[in-house]
Amino acid sequence: MPAIQRRRGAMRMRPLMTRRFCGRLVKSFQGHRVKDGIVGAQKFIPQLSPAVRMLLCAGFLVMGGKASRADTWSTASTMPTPRSALAAASSTDGSKIYALGGDSFSGVSNIVEVYNVPARAWSSVARMPTAREDLAAATGRDGTIYALGGKNGATAFDTVEAYNPSTGAWSSVAPMPTARSGLAAATGPDGRVYALGGVNSDRSLDTVEAYDPSTNTWTGVAPMPTPRRYLAAASGADGKIYALGGSNGTDVFNTVEVYDLLTDTWAAIASMPTARTKLAAAMGPGGAIFALGGNNRAIAFLDTVEAYDPSTGNWNPVAPMPTARFALAAATGSLGRVYALGGSNSASFLNTVELYGPSSATWSTGHPMDVGREAPAATAGLDGKIYVIGGQRDGLAQSIVEVLEPSLGEWSSIAPMPTARWGLAAVTGPDGRIYAIGGFNGEENLDAVEVYDPSTLQWSSVARMLSEYSFLAAATGRDGRIYAFGGCGSVTSCDPDYLVQAYDPVADRWVRVRDMGTARAFLAGAAGSDGRIYAIGGMTFFEEILASVEAYDPLSDTWSDVATLPMPRMGLAAAVGADGAIYAMGGNNRTSTFLDTADVYNPSTGIWSSIAPMPTARRDLAAAASVTFGIGRIFTLGGHGVEFPLTTVEIYSP
Repeated sequence: MPAIQRRRGAMRMRPLMTRRFCGRLVKSFQGHRVKDGIVGAQKFIPQLSPAVRMLLCAGFLVMGGKASRADTWSTASTMPTPRSALAAASSTDGSKIYALGGDSFSGVSNIVEVYNVPARAWSSVARMPTAREDLAAATGRDGTIYALGGKNGATAFDTVEAYNPSTGAWSSVAPMPTARSGLAAATGPDGRVYALGGVNSDRSLDTVEAYDPSTNTWTGVAPMPTPRRYLAAASGADGKIYALGGSNGTDVFNTVEVYDLLTDTWAAIASMPTARTKLAAAMGPGGAIFALGGNNRAIAFLDTVEAYDPSTGNWNPVAPMPTARFALAAATGSLGRVYALGGSNSASFLNTVELYGPSSATWSTGHPMDVGREAPAATAGLDGKIYVIGGQRDGLAQSIVEVLEPSLGEWSSIAPMPTARWGLAAVTGPDGRIYAIGGFNGEENLDAVEVYDPSTLQWSSVARMLSEYSFLAAATGRDGRIYAFGGCGSVTSCDPDYLVQAYDPVADRWVRVRDMGTARAFLAGAAGSDGRIYAIGGMTFFEEILASVEAYDPLSDTWSDVATLPMPRMGLAAAVGADGAIYAMGGNNRTSTFLDTADVYNPSTGIWSSIAPMPTARRDLAAAASVTFGIGRIFTLGGHGVEFPLTTVEIYSP
């Protein structure tokens, strides 16, 4: 590809003065500091789900110390229905918050309303079959929302109903062995839903039962040491379940007990500073356990918020909620933000929604890759890890593959690709395998497609593309097909192409679909939250650098133009965040050899906007979004800047 490199050099670009983000010593120190800080949790990591492991890092500069931004309370859109004694749960990606049931001006309710975090808007979905208050809710690993127990009148329910967000339908599942209201619920890292405590016939319960969705059965586990009602519960980043506060009908508790799933035992830990009942709890920024609101003998409704740090074993005061209340609900949304919903105070039923968490978007530094590279490819696996594949170093194609575990801030190497290359594309397929597509090996463009299976740790080859391309883009569609589009179709010079190919992993076959409207190479690609495939920027004929963006609809097999980038650029990277937005970073154009530019596209509004620039200007970088339980961050990796090849990793927290 020497001719391509010469063309870039011939563009007479003015070097861009960049801001150095951190020296190598600082990066190294920050990486070790975080690793040292989580040593105590490492023995739990194999048992934790990727969602919980990701939450361990919320509120930190991922792999780099405390975040350089304030965590504050702010107000979200109000719920359509004011209510108390409700339950709340979040979608697995944190983009939706569900408010279920409760007591309202119209009486005990079966209403379910959903807050769309990116759109900042509420909507109604199918109602629960059973109207109830003082219920509990939890989210299963597959995204199912469970509503447990509660009451409507004097009788406590054993009823458990499950909402499928994909179908929008409710169904009944196995009832709890113990009917109860005023209970709490949490999902463990084993995928089971745990129902804790509560009250039945005015008897406070220590009962804990676990529901296994795979078998539709309940099993009793070790009871809590303290029987109680109107408690709160949350799953911790350490894989344990925390039970907080509550009452026995006479006394109000500040007691906190922790359940260890591995040993089936409970242990008491430091008590909350404030005793309270009818509180809410959720895991928030930094993996802290938040206790919110409630009431006690002295105060009818509290604005008090306290946070437990599992790493120190200490409770710390947090800024109080703007609205004091009890019988509220809480859930964790994107970026680890804690949402407080509804409840009661002197104003009676509330529709107030307030959130605590990052108040502004920031860039932070990550622990650098072991091997600097330009023009690698990157993708986030279904396991939450980020795979950085191939690239070029010292003019030589690389086969190395490094893997980042975001929850630990550690890089590791896995089996290298069979074919060394740069200017390739990479995606995660619907089967969870990692696909390395096309590229350039130093002598010729490639049609090779090689696949890494994280379950076997092995690479294998699948059907080759219809044509050989480098500096192409790829994305996985909702239809399960992998789309490869654009790229350089010539070895002697980069002839941008219109071609779009679709790969069916089941049939192991590539087919040609509708061409793009504009031939382009050195572009970025993304699968939008609206189901469309986006081709972003790049270079077309006569070395014209593009700001244009077009979107492919697999259902109609058509491309259409969408809003253009704020500035033309090629050699950029893109990733889709937890908020559903498309982030485009870096690259170069005729004005700047290396760009620190970062823009974000909202598919709902069709608008691009600029965000804080990357600390390190660069082109031919890679990007991936690690999104688990709503803790979504955009990772920019490697590339070519003032220094090259770069090991630099920088993370954007929307």
